[in-house]
Amino acid sequence: MGVRVWSAAVFASLGALAAGACAAADPPPEPAPFKVAFQRFDAGAKPLEAGEILFWHGRAYVFDLADRHEIAVFEPSNPRLELLDIKRMIQTELDQPRLELASARRRRTMLSAIARQERDGGKANLIAASISRDLVDPKFESAFDPDSRRLRLKNAHVEVVATGVPVADPARLRLFADTLRILAHLDSFREENVVPPFPMLATLDQLVRDHQLAPREVTFLFEVAGPPEKVRWTYELTPALTDREVGVLEKIGLLRQRAANVRFDRYDRRGDD
Repeated sequence: MGVRVWSAAVFASLGALAAGACAAADPPPEPAPFKVAFQRFDAGAKPLEAGEILFWHGRAYVFDLADRHEIAVFEPSNPRLELLDIKRMIQTELDQPRLELASARRRRTMLSAIARQERDGGKANLIAASISRDLVDPKFESAFDPDSRRLRLKNAHVEVVATGVPVADPARLRLFADTLRILAHLDSFREENVVPPFPMLATLDQLVRDHQLAPREVTFLFEVAGPPEKVRWTYELTPALTDREVGVLEKIGLLRQRAANVRFDRYDRRGDD
């Protein structure tokens, strides 16, 4: 084989390999647009929090009805979370690894405090350490009823009851679950006094990964201090967006182009600007 023919054959083979590699690395198809309405309750019947997540072009747009000025935009293909304040016309960006690292750092800090309580001993310290460990490192006993699609997770101080619904499109299920995961990390990142995200993350892992169900209702019963605390989340999936909702998302795209980019520490100083 002549040099030119051999070179052409090699380059052709390399081109085919490169094309195959690119095809293998292609991202999965994005899901069709859909919407999820969510609510958060304590022991009462009135929701403490309500909002909607609109899923469009592979992104999640989170609207919290308690804070009508802020919109969170999650793009898992990057992956990053953008926060847009349409009143102050500023926005900031948090990449997913930073949020996950912050949760991991919080976990290590809490485990160190737990270890100190255990070393110090005493009934009060040991009880507090046991409660905290079950929140931050929740080793659950799990039971799943396929007929009711009900998952029950339980340890000594935390109980979770979650029901799910099947979703025909795996891309929808993955995007919905990834959005709930990063929102759990964001809540923990912003508010260190909230319940750690680890029970929610463990619940999503089992419900979505093990049973291929999207959450419909998730109830947490925590023993923290005093009487048990109850938190209940509900999720209602709508399989399409309205023309009005698509129009709102298009306007948000224009606002994102105009809003100033700022560091998170400046963005999160609510009311200071």
